[in-house]
Amino acid sequence: VVWSRDGSNNDMSYYSSHLITSRMTNDGDSEWGPATNIRATRIRTIADCVCRDNKIVEEWLMRDNAFLVETLGFSVEVVAKSQAKADFERGWSLVEFLEPERNRVKKNRKDVYPLCDPIRVCGTDGAADANTTSFAQVLLGYLWQTPYDSSSSRLGVSVFYDTRVTAHLPHGRDVYGTLELTEFLSMYKMGLSEIAISVDHVACIPYLWEPGSSPRENGAVDLAVRWTMTAKHTGDSDLLGP
Repeated sequence: VVWSRDGSNNDMSYYSSHLITSRMTNDGDSEWGPATNIRATRIRTIADCVCRDNKIVEEWLMRDNAFLVETLGFSVEVVAKSQAKADFERGWSLVEFLEPERNRVKKNRKDVYPLCDPIRVCGTDGAADANTTSFAQVLLGYLWQTPYDSSSSRLGVSVFYDTRVTAHLPHGRDVYGTLELTEFLSMYKMGLSEIAISVDHVACIPYLWEPGSSPRENGAVDLAVRWTMTAKHTGDSDLLGP
C-alpha cells in the first residue's frame, strides 16, 4: 500500500494505492458465463482509492479480467463480443462513454518530456513533489510515446530500470531484466499509433517506512502512479493481434 494526503492540511481525505493478488474458485455463474468450478490462478488488481471518514468515496480499479476469463476456460474474444452485443442492444456505447477521457488525455499530451534530476525522498505525508511527478512523466513518456523500434525507447528502459528488474504484466505475465521488458514494450507498441500519456496522480513514501520513523538514508521510495493512455490500434502486434 502506498498512500498520500489529498487536499489541504485540514482535509482528512487521503489516497490509498493497492497492489492486490487474489486466488478464487468459480463456483457460481458470472458475467462471463456459467460456473466452471475451476480455481483461477493468481489474478492481479491495482486500486487507487480516495478515502474520507474511513470510507472509500472514489476508486480507480484495474483487474486482469482477460487473464481471469481465459483461466476459467472461456474465450476472451467470445466473451468480449457477447458483452459488446449486450451493450449495443441496451443502447450503451463504451466508446462514447470514454470519449471525454480520451480527449482529456490527448489534450494533456506532451511531445517532449524534459529530463529530471534523480528522484528524491518524498515527505512523510505521501505527497509527491514536482521532481517526483516529473520523474513519473519522463518515465512513462519515454516508455510509451517513443517509437517502439527507436533508440530512445530502448534507452528509456535502461535509464529508469535496474538490469535485474522484475515486471508483473497483464495476462499473468512476468518478465525479468531490461531486455525482456524492452521486448514486451516493443511487441505492444508496434500495434499502436497516436499514443498519449497522462500522469493523473503520484503518491510517494519512503521504502519500508513506518509512521513515526525517519526516512531511510539511502533515499529509496515506494512510488504509486495512476496514469492513463490512449492510442489507436493500427498495426499488427503479437500481443494485440491484427
